[in-house]
Amino acid sequence: EGFMEIFVISRDRMKKFMNSVDFDVKKYNIISISDPDMEFLFPFTLPNVLQLKFNDIEADDWESESDRLYMEKRGWILFNEDHARKIINFMNNMNVENDLIINCTAGISRSGAIGDYARVKFGIPFGQFILTNKQIQPNSWIRKTLLRLDFGEHFRNDT
Repeated sequence: EGFMEIFVISRDRMKKFMNSVDFDVKKYNIISISDPDMEFLFPFTLPNVLQLKFNDIEADDWESESDRLYMEKRGWILFNEDHARKIINFMNNMNVENDLIINCTAGISRSGAIGDYARVKFGIPFGQFILTNKQIQPNSWIRKTLLRLDFGEHFRNDT
């Protein structure tokens, strides 16, 4: 009690929550990730809502030139340091009294990586975090980029 909780959810679950009677956007910190070809979920800008567009790609997928050309042709976007800085700044400035909700399409990989980074940043025990986020399989490129930019090259966290 009294500590921020992190909820990693799918886009569909976020939509349902947004349409529920007791949803008040101002009571949450929200990071919403969309595919580049999708509309943002929130049609407005708020200081407690961060919306970004990038695909669920690992950096290794981007290494091969033929794969990269295939993805670039389709307008895919690899998570980059600009995305990471926006997330880090958002978390540095958000109200930690409020829970953090992170969504992507499935609520597994991209949002899972951001959620796990937030857990480390705010010192939330893994056991507590995983209780509400059992489905996550963090994208390791996104997770590593966030941890490296926030805590430096030599940051190690294997849990």
